[in-house]
Amino acid sequence: MPYNCHGLQVRLSRLFPEGQPGLVAVLDDGFFSGPSGRLLKPGEYLKTLIDLGVTGVMAFPGIFDQFVEPSAKLARVVNLSTAGFGEWSFDRRVSVSVRTAICSAADAVTVHASLGTPGEAEMLRELVRAVGEAHDYGIPVIAAIYHRGASNLADGSQSLEQRTAHAARIALELGADVVKASYTGDSSSFATVVRACSPLPVLVAGGPYTSDSDVVAIARGSFEAGAAGYCFGRGLTHAVDLATVLRGIESVHA
Repeated sequence: MPYNCHGLQVRLSRLFPEGQPGLVAVLDDGFFSGPSGRLLKPGEYLKTLIDLGVTGVMAFPGIFDQFVEPSAKLARVVNLSTAGFGEWSFDRRVSVSVRTAICSAADAVTVHASLGTPGEAEMLRELVRAVGEAHDYGIPVIAAIYHRGASNLADGSQSLEQRTAHAARIALELGADVVKASYTGDSSSFATVVRACSPLPVLVAGGPYTSDSDVVAIARGSFEAGAAGYCFGRGLTHAVDLATVLRGIESVHA
């Protein structure tokens, strides 16, 4: 990571303001699973999120271009990776250019890689290329790397904790600036993930929605493990009481 790049540091400070944990709301599931829940009305949903004080939003360029006001006070994280559907739904490819992300006022970009899929090697190569291009413009890269089954990069006997930590370490090795990692079930095991890619900041991914209380529990456990923030999609779009969930997350590090 080019720590001497002032622009990169400025953009990271928007993602993690004043050293506080960042809360990034993910709005890209309209692409991957179709619009549902609060994503049926993205403009209204974004206004609510901003009013409730989220730190940032992760989405594809069209969401920012159509629904986010230029004056909105939040970090804009543009997703570069799309996917096919059905059998190849985890085979992600960089389809959005860094230049397009910059035109959408990106403060950061994210690139996905699915380990354990036929395309894992190419996805990792695309991550490396995206890091190089984004750093040329002072744009930080969030690497979202997940194990999706037996992988060429890990022994099949490894535990969830070990596989997730290995994926996080790969993000560090390939030059990413932030890691987005799946929660491993408790703070002790997730601390292993955080240590594996230190000193990179880790955003915990929320995963499928189960209950409002579980969303807050993931935030609490990951914060206790040393995570730098939270990257929640379905946990917010399908929350029964969004305002209460966001207050609960904020109370974790208050």
